[in-house]
Amino acid sequence: MTNTRYCNLRFSSLTIATWILCTVSATFSVTPAPAAEATGNQWAVLIGAEAYERVVPLQFTVNDVRQLSETLSSYGGYQTRHLLELTDEQADADSQPRIQTLKKRLPKWLAGPKPEDTIMVYFSGHGFQSADGKMYLAPLDFDPQNAVETGLSVDWLRDEIGKCKADFKLLIIDSCHAGSEKNAVDDATMMSADVIGNQFKSVAGVVTLASCKSDEKSQLWYGKQRSLYSYWLTEGLKGHADRDSDGRVDIDELHRYVDRRVRHTAEASFSRAQTPVRIIGPRVVGVPAIVKLRPQEMKKLLANMAEHLANLMEEHRLEKVGVLEFSDDSQLEEVLGGNFGLLGKYCGDEVERNLTLLSQDTDFRVVDRNRLREALRAQGGFKLADLASAQRVENLAEEADQMRMIALGSIRGRKGPIVRLQCELKEAVSGDLIGITGGTAEMSEGEWAMMGQSVVVKPEDRAVVLTNARSVAGTTTGEVPATVVDRLDQKIDQPHPLSDPEFTDKLNVKIKVGSQTLTPVFVDNDCYVGLKPGDNYRIRLENHSGDLVLVKVLVDGLDTTLKVAEKGLATELWGMPVASLDEAGHRFLDPNGEEVRGRAPAWEVFGFTTQTGKRGKVRLFEVVDAKDSLASRQGYSEQLGLLTIAFYEPASGTRAVGTAAGDEQEMEIQRRQGPRPGKLMSVVHIRYLEPSVLDKLGQSAP
Repeated sequence: MTNTRYCNLRFSSLTIATWILCTVSATFSVTPAPAAEATGNQWAVLIGAEAYERVVPLQFTVNDVRQLSETLSSYGGYQTRHLLELTDEQADADSQPRIQTLKKRLPKWLAGPKPEDTIMVYFSGHGFQSADGKMYLAPLDFDPQNAVETGLSVDWLRDEIGKCKADFKLLIIDSCHAGSEKNAVDDATMMSADVIGNQFKSVAGVVTLASCKSDEKSQLWYGKQRSLYSYWLTEGLKGHADRDSDGRVDIDELHRYVDRRVRHTAEASFSRAQTPVRIIGPRVVGVPAIVKLRPQEMKKLLANMAEHLANLMEEHRLEKVGVLEFSDDSQLEEVLGGNFGLLGKYCGDEVERNLTLLSQDTDFRVVDRNRLREALRAQGGFKLADLASAQRVENLAEEADQMRMIALGSIRGRKGPIVRLQCELKEAVSGDLIGITGGTAEMSEGEWAMMGQSVVVKPEDRAVVLTNARSVAGTTTGEVPATVVDRLDQKIDQPHPLSDPEFTDKLNVKIKVGSQTLTPVFVDNDCYVGLKPGDNYRIRLENHSGDLVLVKVLVDGLDTTLKVAEKGLATELWGMPVASLDEAGHRFLDPNGEEVRGRAPAWEVFGFTTQTGKRGKVRLFEVVDAKDSLASRQGYSEQLGLLTIAFYEPASGTRAVGTAAGDEQEMEIQRRQGPRPGKLMSVVHIRYLEPSVLDKLGQSAP
């Protein structure tokens, strides 16, 4: 269902319009090119009037306020004490958008920020113009027969905004809400979004963004329960508008993004024209930053990126998309894996999983993982460089069930736990860019542990110490507590833990083939063993610490406690989704347990679990394609060649079901209750190579 918000509306002797005002202030550099880094506090007052008492009610204005508030706090870092909502749904009458409340609270709120602070004023509701040309905003209790007493004068608001000490103001007008035209009369002056915006053009430091031109209509997106313009505004502020990946959304990026998305969605979904407008007032210096992006949980960010891609697929009426592994784009040469180990593949797999779920109620489809895997293989090993070849991509698209769109993700940079992700949706053969999504994520310890670095986490690594933090873009953001990830980064140049007897006397990992224990080769922080195609290997875990330790084991990123099919499964499993270490199943290594009584406290993992119990079954680890080079991966179908073993303290006071690996000979695999994994104690990665490559490496190792 669609509807429109007409820009030329009339009620009694008043012209009715619905609009959203947003005022933002920030300090910024006088240099035109870069966005400014605001150093003060961020303030916002968000006003949404919907259930009018004497004029036609509106739709979605309260939800627009609710979603913007969530975006500003979760993505923009706004503190609760600096965020004020005045909407219909507030229980306190003093927090509802009535005329006396607005006249009392707005001046106080606008007087609060200092020049270095950011102030945002957002109004969503009716706007009108009387016969004498004066403009008003309509509070909930607005009476069209008494506009002077019950309306909020635009002149008054302009003066109050002008008094605010903030240097930069952003005014956003989303006018003409659907249904307002029902109150039109013949003798009123016509008014539009850009006409309203022009009332503020003389206020120093003001940039006005209007939702549409005067001869257009502003759409409502019933499927989203939002205003079309405000929906894309909110999405842009979440970070999707951050085209240069600097962790901020500046005014240019925001307008370009919203303009592009609104115009296309209006045409594609509503068969209407809607063109956002920007008006730049006097003394606007540089390119002000509107929000500084707050890092999100990685899983949340990837889900949001997938939702954004789904929107693009729907509005462009695209049929089929394939999602590839995220590349490491932080180096001079773009590679797969690179400095991020399993993380790039995890990101691609998580976006694909979310896209598949979102596609169930839509007309687009995601290329089946196995089909895409076989298509990559059929191309003789599709590589990053092949993306530049139209013929190679066309062949891949044909093999992958007529895949016409490709989602290409990349990890753009990292500073401590903060990483910047971006994903482009491209037409497979032509390479035309359909859209970009992205954001900033904060890695957990488990996600950091997937990057291929091997370290021991000591108690002092968790002590709180202030440090000068820097954003992904390299800008100083002030003193903040150093995270555990910051401390672990300082250890990646240290020798591999398995080369340290102090570590292996307590915890040890060995790789065995038959009766042979493979001799590892250590090069700095890396550990290598030689495995050839056809080898069935097992992972031996030893716990000589005397205390219960929990362990998670990933093989090429796959969770070894995952129950995989016993039959009908390809021998190689590289195409299955990479597991997040945070969510992987755990095993108990209890040196005092019954299963190791009378013998060495050692357990062996033979493969992927298919059945638990005394007759437990596993699908044996078998090498299909060992790496024949130390070079970073370039091919999407290349074996990862990485074993990940993470040790954890048991968490106090929590219980969970885990796997207890019993007698090696009987392959007994029991499920038992025990503590959940607590703090990360250490993570070790072991890379496997062709034995001939390992021999050369061993000869050159110090």
